[in-house]
Amino acid sequence: MHLWNIFAKGRGRNFPAFTLSLLTILSSLFFPPSASVCQDAYTVISVENGGSISGTVCLKAAANIGTMTITQDKKQCGKTKRSPRLVVSNDLGVANAIVFIEDIKSGKSFERQPSYVLAQKNCEFLPHISLIPLGERLEIVNHDAVLHNVHAYDSNVEPKTIFNLAQPVKNLRTKTRQMLNPGIINLQCDAGHAWMSASLMVIEHPYYTITATDGTFRLNDVPPGMYQLRMWHEGVAILDRRFEHGNVTKYQFEDAYTDSLSVTIRPHINSVADFELVLR
Repeated sequence: MHLWNIFAKGRGRNFPAFTLSLLTILSSLFFPPSASVCQDAYTVISVENGGSISGTVCLKAAANIGTMTITQDKKQCGKTKRSPRLVVSNDLGVANAIVFIEDIKSGKSFERQPSYVLAQKNCEFLPHISLIPLGERLEIVNHDAVLHNVHAYDSNVEPKTIFNLAQPVKNLRTKTRQMLNPGIINLQCDAGHAWMSASLMVIEHPYYTITATDGTFRLNDVPPGMYQLRMWHEGVAILDRRFEHGNVTKYQFEDAYTDSLSVTIRPHINSVADFELVLR
Protein backbone atom coordinates (compact mmCIF):
# COMPACT_ATOMS: atom_id res chain seq x y z
CA MET A 1 0.00 0.00 0.00
CA HIS A 2 1.33 3.48 -0.87
CA LEU A 3 2.31 5.72 2.05
CA TRP A 4 -0.34 8.36 1.36
CA ASN A 5 -3.06 5.68 1.33
CA ILE A 6 -1.92 4.50 4.76
CA PHE A 7 -2.30 8.02 6.14
CA ALA A 8 -5.60 8.61 4.33
CA LYS A 9 -7.11 5.43 5.71
CA GLY A 10 -6.59 6.58 9.30
CA ARG A 11 -7.29 10.31 8.97
CA GLY A 12 -9.76 10.74 6.12
CA ARG A 13 -8.96 11.91 2.61
CA ASN A 14 -9.20 15.67 2.97
CA PHE A 15 -5.49 16.34 2.47
CA PRO A 16 -4.19 19.48 0.72
CA ALA A 17 -2.89 18.75 -2.75
CA PHE A 18 0.72 19.57 -1.85
CA THR A 19 0.55 17.11 1.07
CA LEU A 20 -0.66 14.32 -1.19
CA SER A 21 2.11 15.10 -3.66
CA LEU A 22 4.74 15.00 -0.93
CA LEU A 23 3.44 11.70 0.42
CA THR A 24 3.34 10.21 -3.07
CA ILE A 25 7.03 11.10 -3.56
CA LEU A 26 7.91 9.59 -0.19
CA SER A 27 5.88 6.52 -1.09
CA SER A 28 7.86 5.97 -4.29
CA LEU A 29 11.11 6.20 -2.35
CA PHE A 30 10.28 3.87 0.53
CA PHE A 31 7.64 1.57 -1.03
CA PRO A 32 8.62 0.99 -4.70
CA PRO A 33 6.14 -1.04 -6.76
CA SER A 34 6.96 -4.72 -6.41
CA ALA A 35 6.29 -5.46 -10.08
CA SER A 36 9.23 -3.36 -11.23
CA VAL A 37 11.60 -5.33 -9.00
CA CYS A 38 10.67 -8.79 -10.27
CA GLN A 39 9.56 -8.25 -13.85
CA ASP A 40 12.87 -9.40 -15.38
CA ALA A 41 13.53 -12.31 -13.00
CA TYR A 42 14.39 -15.73 -14.43
CA THR A 43 11.58 -18.26 -13.89
CA VAL A 44 12.22 -21.97 -13.38
CA ILE A 45 9.85 -24.16 -15.42
CA SER A 46 9.63 -27.81 -16.41
CA VAL A 47 11.43 -28.26 -19.75
CA GLU A 48 10.01 -31.47 -21.23
CA ASN A 49 10.43 -30.70 -24.93
CA GLY A 50 13.73 -28.86 -24.88
CA GLY A 51 16.49 -28.92 -27.43
CA SER A 52 20.22 -28.37 -27.13
CA ILE A 53 23.02 -26.25 -28.54
CA SER A 54 26.53 -27.54 -29.18
CA GLY A 55 29.51 -26.14 -30.97
CA THR A 56 33.13 -25.07 -30.82
CA VAL A 57 35.08 -21.86 -30.26
CA CYS A 58 38.09 -21.94 -32.57
CA LEU A 59 41.03 -19.61 -33.02
CA LYS A 60 41.23 -18.28 -36.56
CA ALA A 61 45.02 -18.47 -36.74
CA ALA A 62 47.74 -19.88 -34.51
CA ALA A 63 49.19 -17.39 -32.06
CA ASN A 64 52.04 -17.37 -29.57
CA ILE A 65 51.57 -15.07 -26.59
CA GLY A 66 54.81 -16.12 -24.90
CA THR A 67 55.67 -16.34 -21.22
CA MET A 68 55.53 -14.04 -18.19
CA THR A 69 58.61 -13.60 -16.01
CA ILE A 70 58.44 -14.57 -12.33
CA THR A 71 59.99 -11.88 -10.14
CA GLN A 72 59.16 -13.12 -6.63
CA ASP A 73 58.89 -16.39 -4.68
CA LYS A 74 60.62 -18.35 -7.45
CA LYS A 75 61.01 -21.43 -5.24
CA GLN A 76 57.21 -21.70 -5.06
CA CYS A 77 56.24 -20.11 -8.35
CA GLY A 78 58.98 -21.16 -10.75
CA LYS A 79 61.00 -18.97 -13.12
CA THR A 80 58.46 -18.34 -15.90
CA LYS A 81 54.74 -18.79 -16.50
CA ARG A 82 52.93 -19.31 -19.75
CA SER A 83 50.08 -16.84 -19.88
CA PRO A 84 46.79 -18.62 -19.05
CA ARG A 85 44.80 -16.09 -21.03
CA LEU A 86 44.87 -18.11 -24.26
CA VAL A 87 44.67 -21.91 -24.07
CA VAL A 88 44.42 -23.58 -27.48
CA SER A 89 44.36 -27.23 -28.55
CA ASN A 90 46.30 -28.69 -31.48
CA ASP A 91 43.17 -28.18 -33.61
CA LEU A 92 42.93 -24.52 -32.52
CA GLY A 93 40.00 -25.15 -30.18
CA VAL A 94 39.87 -22.40 -27.56
CA ALA A 95 39.41 -23.36 -23.91
CA ASN A 96 38.02 -21.06 -21.20
CA ALA A 97 35.58 -19.14 -23.38
CA ILE A 98 32.17 -18.53 -21.81
CA VAL A 99 29.16 -19.31 -24.00
CA PHE A 100 25.67 -18.39 -22.86
CA ILE A 101 22.12 -17.61 -23.95
CA GLU A 102 21.39 -13.93 -23.59
CA ASP A 103 18.22 -12.69 -21.83
CA ILE A 104 16.48 -16.05 -21.55
CA LYS A 105 13.46 -15.57 -19.27
CA SER A 106 12.58 -19.12 -18.22
CA GLY A 107 13.92 -22.65 -18.29
CA LYS A 108 15.56 -25.34 -16.18
CA SER A 109 16.84 -24.90 -12.64
CA PHE A 110 20.48 -24.59 -11.60
CA GLU A 111 22.44 -27.74 -10.86
CA ARG A 112 24.08 -26.15 -7.84
CA GLN A 113 27.44 -27.32 -6.51
CA PRO A 114 28.09 -28.00 -2.81
CA SER A 115 30.62 -25.15 -2.88
CA TYR A 116 32.26 -22.71 -5.30
CA VAL A 117 36.01 -22.63 -4.73
CA LEU A 118 38.79 -20.45 -6.12
CA ALA A 119 42.26 -21.84 -5.36
CA GLN A 120 45.73 -20.35 -5.49
CA LYS A 121 48.23 -23.07 -6.37
CA ASN A 122 51.78 -22.75 -7.71
CA CYS A 123 51.10 -19.02 -7.96
CA GLU A 124 48.16 -19.38 -10.31
CA PHE A 125 44.41 -18.97 -9.83
CA LEU A 126 42.47 -22.20 -10.36
CA PRO A 127 40.14 -22.32 -12.14
CA HIS A 128 41.28 -19.49 -14.36
CA ILE A 129 37.71 -18.91 -15.61
CA SER A 130 34.68 -19.88 -13.52
CA LEU A 131 30.92 -19.44 -13.19
CA ILE A 132 29.01 -18.82 -9.96
CA PRO A 133 25.23 -18.38 -9.60
CA LEU A 134 23.95 -15.06 -8.36
CA GLY A 135 23.57 -15.13 -4.57
CA GLU A 136 26.09 -17.91 -3.93
CA ARG A 137 29.26 -17.49 -1.88
CA LEU A 138 32.78 -17.92 -3.20
CA GLU A 139 35.24 -19.85 -1.04
CA ILE A 140 38.93 -19.07 -1.53
CA VAL A 141 41.89 -21.22 -0.47
CA ASN A 142 45.64 -20.62 -0.70
CA HIS A 143 47.60 -23.84 -1.30
CA ASP A 144 50.97 -22.05 -1.49
CA ALA A 145 53.40 -21.38 1.34
CA VAL A 146 53.62 -17.71 0.31
CA LEU A 147 51.44 -14.65 0.84
CA HIS A 148 48.68 -14.21 -1.75
CA ASN A 149 45.74 -11.88 -1.95
CA VAL A 150 42.65 -11.93 -4.14
CA HIS A 151 41.77 -8.46 -5.39
CA ALA A 152 38.42 -8.52 -7.19
CA TYR A 153 37.36 -5.72 -9.53
CA ASP A 154 34.06 -4.93 -11.20
CA SER A 155 34.91 -5.27 -14.88
CA ASN A 156 32.39 -2.57 -15.85
CA VAL A 157 33.54 0.04 -13.35
CA GLU A 158 37.26 -0.54 -12.99
CA PRO A 159 39.08 0.10 -10.80
CA LYS A 160 36.13 -0.34 -8.40
CA THR A 161 37.06 -2.97 -5.80
CA ILE A 162 34.46 -5.61 -4.92
CA PHE A 163 36.62 -7.33 -2.31
CA ASN A 164 40.30 -7.64 -1.43
CA LEU A 165 41.31 -10.63 0.71
CA ALA A 166 44.83 -11.35 1.98
CA GLN A 167 45.78 -14.99 2.56
CA PRO A 168 49.11 -15.30 4.37
CA VAL A 169 48.63 -18.86 5.64
CA LYS A 170 48.81 -22.04 3.55
CA ASN A 171 45.47 -23.86 3.23
CA LEU A 172 43.63 -20.97 4.88
CA ARG A 173 40.03 -20.83 3.64
CA THR A 174 38.11 -17.55 3.46
CA LYS A 175 34.43 -17.31 2.57
CA THR A 176 33.54 -14.02 0.91
CA ARG A 177 30.25 -12.26 0.95
CA GLN A 178 27.55 -13.35 -1.44
CA MET A 179 27.89 -12.58 -5.13
CA LEU A 180 25.09 -10.04 -5.37
CA ASN A 181 25.68 -8.45 -8.79
CA PRO A 182 25.67 -10.31 -12.12
CA GLY A 183 28.51 -9.92 -14.58
CA ILE A 184 32.26 -10.42 -14.94
CA ILE A 185 34.58 -10.01 -11.95
CA ASN A 186 38.31 -9.69 -12.69
CA LEU A 187 40.77 -11.08 -10.15
CA GLN A 188 44.44 -10.38 -9.55
CA CYS A 189 47.12 -10.89 -6.90
CA ASP A 190 48.81 -7.72 -5.61
CA ALA A 191 51.32 -9.53 -3.37
CA GLY A 192 54.17 -9.36 -5.86
CA HIS A 193 52.61 -11.88 -8.28
CA ALA A 194 51.49 -9.56 -11.07
CA TRP A 195 51.16 -12.41 -13.58
CA MET A 196 48.32 -13.96 -11.54
CA SER A 197 44.91 -13.13 -13.04
CA ALA A 198 41.53 -14.82 -13.42
CA SER A 199 37.89 -13.99 -14.09
CA LEU A 200 34.59 -15.29 -12.79
CA MET A 201 31.14 -14.58 -14.14
CA VAL A 202 28.21 -14.21 -11.75
CA ILE A 203 25.24 -15.68 -13.61
CA GLU A 204 21.47 -15.26 -13.32
CA HIS A 205 20.37 -18.44 -15.12
CA PRO A 206 21.87 -21.89 -15.82
CA TYR A 207 22.34 -21.54 -19.59
CA TYR A 208 26.04 -20.71 -19.30
CA THR A 209 29.00 -22.96 -19.95
CA ILE A 210 32.78 -22.80 -20.33
CA THR A 211 34.48 -24.37 -23.34
CA ALA A 212 36.51 -27.52 -22.71
CA THR A 213 40.20 -27.94 -23.52
CA ASP A 214 39.32 -28.74 -27.15
CA GLY A 215 37.07 -25.66 -27.46
CA THR A 216 33.76 -27.56 -27.43
CA PHE A 217 30.62 -26.62 -25.51
CA ARG A 218 27.05 -27.82 -25.04
CA LEU A 219 23.88 -26.40 -23.48
CA ASN A 220 21.05 -28.85 -22.76
CA ASP A 221 17.33 -28.61 -21.95
CA VAL A 222 16.77 -25.30 -23.71
CA PRO A 223 13.08 -24.38 -24.20
CA PRO A 224 12.09 -24.12 -27.89
CA GLY A 225 12.41 -20.63 -29.32
CA MET A 226 14.77 -18.12 -30.92
CA TYR A 227 17.75 -16.91 -28.91
CA GLN A 228 20.94 -14.89 -29.07
CA LEU A 229 23.91 -17.06 -28.18
CA ARG A 230 26.89 -15.07 -26.93
CA MET A 231 30.56 -15.89 -26.57
CA TRP A 232 32.93 -14.11 -24.18
CA HIS A 233 36.70 -14.52 -23.99
CA GLU A 234 39.05 -12.45 -21.87
CA GLY A 235 41.58 -10.11 -23.45
CA VAL A 236 44.84 -11.77 -24.43
CA ALA A 237 47.44 -9.14 -25.39
CA ILE A 238 49.38 -7.13 -22.80
CA LEU A 239 48.85 -3.42 -23.45
CA ASP A 240 50.97 -1.98 -20.65
CA ARG A 241 53.09 -2.87 -17.62
CA ARG A 242 53.68 -1.03 -14.36
CA PHE A 243 57.18 -1.31 -12.89
CA GLU A 244 58.60 -0.89 -9.41
CA HIS A 245 62.32 -1.43 -8.68
CA GLY A 246 62.64 -3.00 -12.11
CA ASN A 247 59.89 -5.59 -11.55
CA VAL A 248 56.44 -5.68 -13.12
CA THR A 249 53.80 -4.89 -10.48
CA LYS A 250 50.75 -4.91 -12.76
CA TYR A 251 49.82 -5.96 -16.27
CA GLN A 252 47.14 -4.18 -18.26
CA PHE A 253 45.42 -6.45 -20.77
CA GLU A 254 43.32 -5.64 -23.80
CA ASP A 255 39.51 -5.66 -23.60
CA ALA A 256 37.61 -8.91 -23.74
CA TYR A 257 36.36 -10.45 -26.99
CA THR A 258 32.64 -10.97 -27.58
CA ASP A 259 30.55 -12.39 -30.39
CA SER A 260 26.93 -13.47 -30.89
CA LEU A 261 24.88 -15.80 -33.09
CA SER A 262 21.14 -16.25 -33.59
CA VAL A 263 20.01 -19.77 -32.75
CA THR A 264 16.61 -21.46 -33.16
CA ILE A 265 15.85 -24.28 -30.73
CA ARG A 266 13.40 -27.01 -31.74
CA PRO A 267 12.07 -29.77 -29.49
CA HIS A 268 14.53 -32.66 -29.00
CA ILE A 269 16.86 -31.33 -31.72
CA ASN A 270 20.50 -30.30 -31.30
CA SER A 271 21.40 -26.99 -32.96
CA VAL A 272 25.04 -26.37 -33.91
CA ALA A 273 26.66 -22.98 -33.36
CA ASP A 274 30.38 -22.39 -33.94
CA PHE A 275 32.34 -19.28 -33.00
CA GLU A 276 35.64 -18.05 -34.42
CA LEU A 277 37.99 -16.07 -32.17
CA VAL A 278 39.91 -13.50 -34.21
CA LEU A 279 42.68 -11.87 -32.19
CA ARG A 280 43.27 -8.15 -32.62
